[in-house]
Amino acid sequence: MNSMNIRPAGINDKQEIFGLVCLLEETDIPADDFDKIYSANLNNNNVFYFVSTSDNRITGFISLHIQNLLHHWGKVAEIQELCVEPEFRSKGTGKILLEKAITTAKENNCVLIELAASQRREKAHAFYLKNGFKNSHFKFTLDLK
Repeated sequence: MNSMNIRPAGINDKQEIFGLVCLLEETDIPADDFDKIYSANLNNNNVFYFVSTSDNRITGFISLHIQNLLHHWGKVAEIQELCVEPEFRSKGTGKILLEKAITTAKENNCVLIELAASQRREKAHAFYLKNGFKNSHFKFTLDLK
């Protein structure tokens, strides 16, 4: 593998990121809905999208959302998506994306960084624990569709 780079994601990365998010969710996401959200979030100063690249090919994606939360009396960054192309997993791609998210959270004076991972993603759980995260919360969901 040639050198890996991390850069902010842009509008021209939309299709490749769409593929990564569909891979992450193991489903076909409605493209029109994805397009609207992606474009809006690119213009949101509290949302950060980064991609990893190798040989000008996108190999991974991470999104970080920042908000002010009363119960933490400060800014909290939350990783919403982290996905790496299968052939680039276990090669440091996820770690470098995670490090970029942590650096960005610190640069934005966040007091905490958090994320949720589906219970079925046991390899992801091990990855986050290995990288210093603690499994300290339960996350509950209610489907409103």
